[in-house]
Amino acid sequence: MKEWVDRVRQFDLSDKPLTAALLNKAPGDIEKIERTYGFSLEAGDSLESMLDTAVVSDLLCLLLPPLMAAQGEDRANGSFPRDRILGFVCAIWFFTSVIPRLEQEGHKREIARLSDQIGAALFEPYGEENRAGLVKIGVQYWKELGAHAPQPIVEWHSSFAQMIFIHYEALINDMIDLGDLDLDAAIGKMVAIFLSMSFKLPDVNAEN
Repeated sequence: MKEWVDRVRQFDLSDKPLTAALLNKAPGDIEKIERTYGFSLEAGDSLESMLDTAVVSDLLCLLLPPLMAAQGEDRANGSFPRDRILGFVCAIWFFTSVIPRLEQEGHKREIARLSDQIGAALFEPYGEENRAGLVKIGVQYWKELGAHAPQPIVEWHSSFAQMIFIHYEALINDMIDLGDLDLDAAIGKMVAIFLSMSFKLPDVNAEN
């Protein structure tokens, strides 16, 4: 991670508080993911490649704990990975919040590329041959839930969206006082609630 830190020091990140916060936070996140979950995130030498990795590593540290704690047959045993699909949907909700913020700092991001990167981690147990199809299904679920979500999901998402906003605000604003609130744990609990909610997933075709 020393090479990462050295490269970040070479970038001009003045007036780019969120970019700087994500890049400075990333080494700890990447090491935690590798140590705890055995998954290595690759990053290139460019600022744009490193920023993609920083965005993804930040989210994986929030999403993997509730996913790994989820009960049920959501493992690589032939069952449909419902929990991981829904975790992927949560990731896209984060992307739709962080991408405009980073664009304001001069860094245009592609949601498709970020989705592929986080999908590689979330769907890793299901094999590379299934990964692209699961990413497509996850994107379709995100679209369907955005357009036709049941009322309980709408109410849940209202609170979840506020937590997403606070997450990125807290990264750049030291004046935000969260008191005794462990925001990461609170987000994890919200994700766990989402995974436990009973609702019919829409029928989608991964070939579309």
